[in-house]
Amino acid sequence: MRGALGPGLLAGLVGAILIDAYILAVGALSHGPTPTELYTFVASALLGKSAYTLPQAVWLGVAMHLAISVGWGLGYAYAAEGAPQLIARPLVSGIVFGLFVYLCMQIAQALIGIWHAPSAIGAFTAIVAHVIFFGLPVAYVVANRVRAAAA
Repeated sequence: MRGALGPGLLAGLVGAILIDAYILAVGALSHGPTPTELYTFVASALLGKSAYTLPQAVWLGVAMHLAISVGWGLGYAYAAEGAPQLIARPLVSGIVFGLFVYLCMQIAQALIGIWHAPSAIGAFTAIVAHVIFFGLPVAYVVANRVRAAAA
């Protein structure tokens, strides 16, 4: 796991920044969630409906989303240590990883009772977010960091 720590942390941070930037940009352009709404929703996974009455829930949501993204980045980097094809083929691996993360997050939301059926455009936007703005950056950052460490 030691070799996965640096690449995983960096990949998770990059993925968190990019996916949030995309979601917030799309939200701003399409009257989607504001930053406050997005991060309060994330915090509601832990706080339930009370998150919507607590202004500080926004910051909890930011911290939670960052921690979750870093966790996924660490998980990917750890998996890549034992599966060199993840390093060799980051395009395919990143797409599959992004779809996997999207599916897992949908299941997690359903299990904790905060899932809402998205519209077709909402689902498309979320899949694009998870594949292009999270899965691919995580895969490429990990692949590049692992290759640089091996050189």
